Amino acid sequence: GIIKDSDLMTNTKIKRSFEVWMEEEKNIPQGSNLARWELGDYFKTFAEDFNTCTMPHEKYYDYDKWEMEQYNKRKQESKQKSSALGDEFEFREEQRHQAEMKK
Repeated sequence: GIIKDSDLMTNTKIKRSFEVWMEEEKNIPQGSNLARWELGDYFKTFAEDFNTCTMPHEKYYDYDKWEMEQYNKRKQESKQKSSALGDEFEFREEQRHQAEMKK
């Protein structure tokens, strides 16, 4: 979608993405005391990149959504690793059991 200047104050999703963009791309920490005009200038740059789809990373379009996707990916990877370890444990236990049965 298209964002406009008023979205900085009215849209929490846009505000969050802008804050992360400011911190990561402009090296301005959240909560910095910038003049209103300076903040407006940064937001105009952000909005232009957003509206023309030229952000340096996809996460700046919806940071919370991107963050949740990353969390789910890590969770899935963790699940797969623990499943693989569980499968190996079961395989080793089966081998041990078969070895005991042969004795």
